[in-house]
Amino acid sequence: MLGQSRFKKEDCRTVEFPDFRFGIGLGALGEHFEDCEGRFGELLAAGGAVAYLPTDGTNIADYVVATGNSTAEAQICYGIIFQGSAPQPFSHLVRFEAKKEAGPLRTDEPLEALTKIAATARLGVVMVAEATGLVGAALRRSPAQPASESMRFQFPEIRDWLTFTGDRAYNRCVALVVGVSLAGDAGELAPMVRSLDPAGVNATRPMTGHFHAAAFSYRPCRRARLM
Repeated sequence: MLGQSRFKKEDCRTVEFPDFRFGIGLGALGEHFEDCEGRFGELLAAGGAVAYLPTDGTNIADYVVATGNSTAEAQICYGIIFQGSAPQPFSHLVRFEAKKEAGPLRTDEPLEALTKIAATARLGVVMVAEATGLVGAALRRSPAQPASESMRFQFPEIRDWLTFTGDRAYNRCVALVVGVSLAGDAGELAPMVRSLDPAGVNATRPMTGHFHAAAFSYRPCRRARLM
């Protein structure tokens, strides 16, 4: 979607994120489109909090956490939003742990298990995990800024638009991960998701997904009640 358009004011909307709503998207913290035009970046929201990585060159994440009767909100160009029923946004609370002899889990392994537990092919997921590292990409420029659409994701221009982690980053961190996981046909979400099974292990029911992650300093995840 980023390669097909330059986002304009009519593409942007204000989205509130109370406790029972979570999601990911391209957005920014601000009052209106003009305020955010040069800062739109990857965004995630969960638990009454919104965080995003601005594309204004600072490379410093910004966030807002709702307190009291307030509700966190953001300007969103596009995204995937999930909503439960207040005050319980999730249908399942699942804990998982990697066996020492097996080593760290791949991202697709707990997601495949969650698909079976929830008995559904489509999942909205919020995950807090102790991570050995993160691999991904992040926008470097706001797609609301003028640019040549045909050149945006061609070499060498792509280096001005995206930052890639060639190796694992944020080693031994705690990660808040939000996104969507699909088993089988992605349907209308196909343009938004990518393979979670590059080795082709689940050829008959491939796993796809789209996730955003926020990394924090390592702190062991508590076994106590989370919500």
